[in-house]
Amino acid sequence: MASENIVNAEGTNALDIYCPRPTCHSIVLKRGAARNTVANTEDVTLPALSSPLRPGQESDTSAAGDGSSPFFWSVANMMVFENVGFSKPVADLERLPEATAQLVGRFLCCADCDEGPLGYESKADRKLWIASDRVSYR
Repeated sequence: MASENIVNAEGTNALDIYCPRPTCHSIVLKRGAARNTVANTEDVTLPALSSPLRPGQESDTSAAGDGSSPFFWSVANMMVFENVGFSKPVADLERLPEATAQLVGRFLCCADCDEGPLGYESKADRKLWIASDRVSYR
């Protein structure tokens, strides 16, 4: 879906944001709850989508958004979400690049089905980031 269809004139999400898993109908963020932001995520590597966020579990990794994510949704605090889960602190997760462990506090996932990571929490400012290409819209 083109970014102009999902971003309104105020720079927030024009549609509700849902878990990307087709069989899960969980809403992550309501319309207008997140701001369209180009995040500096070049040093952040998110585990592959659908990988369990549990220590000791094998998972492939991919760059945040794999270069195809035109932007991230920024959310000021966790109370804005309708439904989101948090991983254990990234320092407790194995097999992550060192730069990711230094920048990311926790990964975000769907609280209903554990699909994720959909984004991450920044260690520096505790801001929450959702990759625009890791969620669905309705």
